[in-house]
Amino acid sequence: MSHKLIAAAVALAALALPATAWSFKLQKPEMTNAGTFTFGGGLNISSLTITDKLEVAGMDVEAESSSTTIGIAPSIGYFVMDSLEIGVLLDYHSSSVEPEEGDAVESSGFGIGAYGAYYFPWLKGNAMFPYIGASFRYLSETPGEDTEVSGYDIRPGVGLMLAIGSRTGGWMKLAVDYQIMSTTTELDGDEAGTRDTSGLVVGAGFGLYLQ
Repeated sequence: MSHKLIAAAVALAALALPATAWSFKLQKPEMTNAGTFTFGGGLNISSLTITDKLEVAGMDVEAESSSTTIGIAPSIGYFVMDSLEIGVLLDYHSSSVEPEEGDAVESSGFGIGAYGAYYFPWLKGNAMFPYIGASFRYLSETPGEDTEVSGYDIRPGVGLMLAIGSRTGGWMKLAVDYQIMSTTTELDGDEAGTRDTSGLVVGAGFGLYLQ
């Protein structure tokens, strides 16, 4: 699936969230109450700036490039107290890196991590919840037979959640995160360079909750 199709899917989800809120006669949900479990996943797309630091012929060299990345992240969460959710997630991502010179390079990888979010009731009895949160991922890629890439990814961000139901129901989310990623590349077991990546990530998610 192309990155343009993923971007279109996220845009449609962004339009669907407020439309759904107005279409349903929403009751006050209990999703954000302590003891609630959440199950679901997210789809996101990002436009990132990359700085590669390499050692070439004994000299340190920096190179700039840009990247478009799509990702899928299933998750399981739990409200440890009212309004505060923590959880674990898996991550699959596919990237297209465009250097200043040369052809684009495609790569994909996996990650595992954790997240936390705090939700604010928008209006009394309303099912829309603005939230702030952050996630951390450990990432691993194998772009070539003798090449391994590993590192971490931190994403603070804000979003809006719509909950449909009472003690049990469904949820939809829109989110904007700022991604900070640092990875190390190894070639035949030896460190070949590092990569620092940053930029905005826009995503949409959906799932179920139950108490």
